[in-house]
Amino acid sequence: MPPFTRGKNSRADAMTHRRAIVKRKPRADAIRNRERVLEAAKAVFSHGGPEASLETVAKRAGVGIGTLYRHFPTREASCEAVYRREVEHLVELAKHLVETKIAPVEALRPLAAGRRRMHRDEKGHGGGARHGGARFLGPCGPFS
Repeated sequence: MPPFTRGKNSRADAMTHRRAIVKRKPRADAIRNRERVLEAAKAVFSHGGPEASLETVAKRAGVGIGTLYRHFPTREASCEAVYRREVEHLVELAKHLVETKIAPVEALRPLAAGRRRMHRDEKGHGGGARHGGARFLGPCGPFS
């Protein structure tokens, strides 16, 4: 068998014939677990601050600590993922509001409510990083 056809998850570069691992799409249960961990991390970090127990996050998500670390290898990675997810939700809300073509003042209300919710979750969890005069905080403190 040629070297580039060995194994169901490997291929070889046509020029070097070195094996390369093909990245598979995550399984549905892995995606669900990741989402559950993010939801749990948001709640635990919002309540307990940046030093909240990762074991508590895993327990609340209904997964083992190994599953948590498989998705987020460090505390900072989990905090950053929670914060990015919240920002992504705000971006999606903004896109939706633009598509609905409602009055700008009316569009600001749900965006402001979403940002207030994020601020409430961040409150009391560390300092802030500054980028162009704007302050960025995540549930575990500043993010660059």
